[in-house]
Amino acid sequence: MKAHIHIAGRKLALQWESGDNYGTYYHDEKRITLDPVIRDNPEALLETLFHEMTHAALKISGVSFGLAEGQEEQIVRCLEQILLPAWNKVQADALKWAVKAIEDEQTKPEGEHTKKR
Repeated sequence: MKAHIHIAGRKLALQWESGDNYGTYYHDEKRITLDPVIRDNPEALLETLFHEMTHAALKISGVSFGLAEGQEEQIVRCLEQILLPAWNKVQADALKWAVKAIEDEQTKPEGEHTKKR
């Protein structure tokens, strides 16, 4: 079985392939390649996969076809370097809040629960 992901209903193959970049998205071939040099570096692997998936999303949606030369890469870098780290922090903070809220609810005396089960 070949590794693949789905973006907007499009099945994209994932493959290891040495090259000049950590990853490449091939729109017409419906595939993303990842350089084996990042295979043992989970952080680089995830960042590269997110980067290439963003290229794929922009191409599949048609957005990238209206962009001037270099603009797609600027958008992808903005999303990966600014938005994704901020989103990851929001998710981590939300998870901490949810865990604390559950623990607080479970440690209340029996008559103080806000909802009955």
